[in-house]
Amino acid sequence: MAFEDRGLIMNSVATVLTIVFVVLKLTEVIAWSWLWVLSPLWIGFIIWLFFVIVFVIIGSKVKTQNRQLNESINRFNKRK
Repeated sequence: MAFEDRGLIMNSVATVLTIVFVVLKLTEVIAWSWLWVLSPLWIGFIIWLFFVIVFVIIGSKVKTQNRQLNESINRFNKRK
């Protein structure tokens, strides 16, 4: 299963859950607040945002380490 397929399935699950929760709320089967009825949407967004932040932090650390490594290599080459 391709990565895109998993993302599509997760998005579909969140959409179906949201529709089910909204129907249950409107038919008064559940007495949840709208915050929790719509939670499949915002929980998915929060998970996505968490991974974006983690990848940005990792990317910046790798970039910093690469810059430091290149500076060390350049200083070593100048000594020759």
